Amino acid sequence: MKKNFYMVLVVLLLSSLSMLAQQEVDFDADFADWSQWVGKTVSFTNDFYLCNASSRMIAPHRLRAPEEYGEEGTAAYDAAQAANEHDKCYLSGLQVYSNERPGAIIRNLVAQVTAANQLQLIGTPTIIYNELPTRRPDLGNANVVVCGTNLQNFFVTLGGYAGAADETQLECQKTKISKALYHMDADIYGLCEVEQGPLATTELVRLLNELAGRDCYAWVNANFSTYNGIMVCYIYRKDRVRTYSRYLMPYSYAPMKFREAIQCFEHIDTGERFNVSINHFYAKTSKTDADREENMRSLITKISTAVSNDPDVLVIGDLNAYTMEESNLLLSRDKKYVDLLMRDDPTGYSYVYDAMVGYLDHAYCSPSMAPQVTRATAYHLNADTYYRYGFKYGDNSMYRYSDHDPILVGLHLGPNTAVENISATEPCRKVLRDGMLLIERGGAEYTVTGTRLK
Repeated sequence: MKKNFYMVLVVLLLSSLSMLAQQEVDFDADFADWSQWVGKTVSFTNDFYLCNASSRMIAPHRLRAPEEYGEEGTAAYDAAQAANEHDKCYLSGLQVYSNERPGAIIRNLVAQVTAANQLQLIGTPTIIYNELPTRRPDLGNANVVVCGTNLQNFFVTLGGYAGAADETQLECQKTKISKALYHMDADIYGLCEVEQGPLATTELVRLLNELAGRDCYAWVNANFSTYNGIMVCYIYRKDRVRTYSRYLMPYSYAPMKFREAIQCFEHIDTGERFNVSINHFYAKTSKTDADREENMRSLITKISTAVSNDPDVLVIGDLNAYTMEESNLLLSRDKKYVDLLMRDDPTGYSYVYDAMVGYLDHAYCSPSMAPQVTRATAYHLNADTYYRYGFKYGDNSMYRYSDHDPILVGLHLGPNTAVENISATEPCRKVLRDGMLLIERGGAEYTVTGTRLK
């Protein structure tokens, strides 16, 4: 018994000495070289963020896809990728469930460094959970809201390659999508992955009108037959906006003719018109970067023929490329379109892949429209939410109706009474410098003229 008592005493003493010996450190300032800390106990003064609950991966910030900083093969890409590899930490002993939302804050972390990128938790840190959002992001003084969102393979019949397997799943999926769209209360929805477009869109309009309790939603009927594949569609509040001019498709052949569209809308209260281009470019798993670049060139050409009714153009959708990939830069650099998410929410994201965040979904506008955009941002209903919230697992909330977050764009339309010149440069470039995320702007300069709305 005495022997056991002394052994316990020794363990407690060593543990106490270890705690006393811990050194306060800041990860960004002190951890340039992991090797000097191996075997030591440290107390971090900085916060960490949960990047992946299953693997207990944390980092001093949300890890961003390197293509958010530069195209693959560039120095910016290589630097961002190296920074991610250095900053990711695997925290043994962290008690979190696999369904915890990435983005939770880990504070007051004390840990032993067991190897490079490996920490052993000591004590109990403070965890500030990334709660499910319940309020739409603030879009400022907007009188029109546009939503671009990917619905992740919404079929209205069974047997689709990625749709509902039975009637229970289908009803659950319809409930989730309609709840989310109604909650966002947009005036125009640009929808991607609406399989069987006319059938699916008609059903969504029915569900939205049912939630509203009146006939106020409609869809843009492009007079094409149902196509059993990926389509884009528009739903809009017919008491707030109306369609103007014809529905345009940048491509004339399937399947791309159903994945891109341009429609002009008129705001009923002010009579202001603007074009909304909704797009779903090819995914990286099925096509090359060159294919997405060709998508963008075709879109730019088509937009140039569509703006005769109004020069204001909003380009939204799942472009399947991160911010600094060439297909997106073709729009923001060569044609001087404003990258609204880089302007308004540059550290945000719409997608989480391999524990890294980034924008695969985008919002750009013509320079003439930029002063009328009150704010553009992602609404984190989906990307951070555990996949078992999906319709296939019986959850009928508005969360995880897709794997992509919706992008919301607020507009303030109306006659301008005060005019100021606004100079801007695009595109912007995100860089890591001394552990800090910085936004640098470069590219061709241009001037937009109009009222800057607060």
